[in-house]
Amino acid sequence: MQLEYIIYPIYTLGPGKRVGIWTIGCSHNCPNCTSHELHQENIDKDIPLSKIYKSLKAVPDKIDGVTITGGEPFDQIDELIELVKFISQSITKDILIYSGYTFSELHELYCNKIFKVLDNISILIDGPYIEEQNDNKTPLVGSLNQTIFLVKKEYKKKYVEYISKPRFFQNLQLNDIILSVGLPFQNDKINISKSLIEKGVYNESTTPPKMA
Repeated sequence: MQLEYIIYPIYTLGPGKRVGIWTIGCSHNCPNCTSHELHQENIDKDIPLSKIYKSLKAVPDKIDGVTITGGEPFDQIDELIELVKFISQSITKDILIYSGYTFSELHELYCNKIFKVLDNISILIDGPYIEEQNDNKTPLVGSLNQTIFLVKKEYKKKYVEYISKPRFFQNLQLNDIILSVGLPFQNDKINISKSLIEKGVYNESTTPPKMA
């Protein structure tokens, strides 16, 4: 499965101390997407599922949930089915997946395969990111066209409490990369890039910092 990051702990993409998994490959090309670097498929980052399982089991602390985003996780549907099945059986049943497809598009594209994913997750958030519908407030959804599907009702209280709080970011340093993890505010990527250029952190000929 093509992945860019597996990061723990993440607090900004769901309640509790979570593992964040970022897949590679996405054809949606949403304007002002904060993860353009994850759009292009990269077979050099194709990781065997067995190795991913081992990494998840190696997390030394309690995992409250797992959030899978990207990229577009459903573009690797067969691997995704196996991954969520393993996580649900061995790590946690609180699995949140982001998709740029709408639910109806997922059903049309993948028919019964979509239900093999839904059988093992707690939350699906669907729909493309639309900058004009970003209210700069709502947690979990980047823009108001996106829908939160509560797949497992036992997680309703946990998620209702989480979305009652303000949106926030978590900044991380991975070697020489700075990641800002969380849902963007309007024009965030443009504003951050301009600010860093003004401060001389990098110039326009170099790659801007990644945002997940």
